[in-house]
Amino acid sequence: MRINESLFYAAALQQIIINHLEEIFKMSKFIRVCEFSSLTEGVLRAVDAAGHKVVLIRDGDQVYALKDQCSHEEFPLSEGWYEDGCLCCAFHGAKFDPKTGAALSLPAYEAIATYPVRVQNGVVEIEIA
Repeated sequence: MRINESLFYAAALQQIIINHLEEIFKMSKFIRVCEFSSLTEGVLRAVDAAGHKVVLIRDGDQVYALKDQCSHEEFPLSEGWYEDGCLCCAFHGAKFDPKTGAALSLPAYEAIATYPVRVQNGVVEIEIA
């Protein structure tokens, strides 16, 4: 194999790797949403993460992030409350599990989306796919 051919194949392989890595990073990324210290335990907080409306809940050192929309009537969950480990909708009282988004009581029966959360250097970040 000639040197020119080797360089051509190396450059082509490099481009394939770059394209693949770009796709991986496009698929999901962590978005900074607030300082951890700004969250009050048990108090819901609405945030915008790259156009996604999200409600945050701090429970001890854990932070949960869920879509800020009840699956029953599309009411903002951030207007509700957090009680006994459940996210409660202010509109009709539907309850959701903050860890899984599962509907725990009627009138809601469909889960809501959850987002992975991490806290780095005191900053809360959520993963948007």
